[in-house]
Amino acid sequence: MVFRRLVDDLIERLDDEEERLRKKFKTSSTISLLKEGFDNVKNAIGGLRDEVERITGLDLGKKDIYLNDVNKLLKFFDLNPPFPEIDQVGNYLQVEIDVPGFSKENLDLNCAPKRIRIFGKVPFNGKTREINKVISLPKIVDPTKADAELRNGVLTIKIPIVE
Repeated sequence: MVFRRLVDDLIERLDDEEERLRKKFKTSSTISLLKEGFDNVKNAIGGLRDEVERITGLDLGKKDIYLNDVNKLLKFFDLNPPFPEIDQVGNYLQVEIDVPGFSKENLDLNCAPKRIRIFGKVPFNGKTREINKVISLPKIVDPTKADAELRNGVLTIKIPIVE
């Protein structure tokens, strides 16, 4: 929703600027050129928004954008997403989060129907390294059946979706 809102705000500002320039330049030929130019820019911006939605498969106008949606958008622009990966695998949600330097003994995992909380502390180079993340889930899950695995610094949590 943030991306769509930014694009819509930009188009609205262009409309305002177009109106301001129309009042300033009274000749019809100048107004016609201004309108054509502004229309081209607005169409290009709207086309970019639509293309990002098409390629990423996201509806950037929807009310709830989850971290996984932000990850997809960042990946589209070749940026490294800082958020956990959340994928639906069959009837499960699978959450992957990087926790380098932590072991199972250093992590506390708390699952609820719409969120996961990961907390942990570990000594590192004379300091305490801490993780405290709350991850909102895009679907309601059964927290009593959550399964977690830590391998090579990646915590993978698999939780069945409640239907």
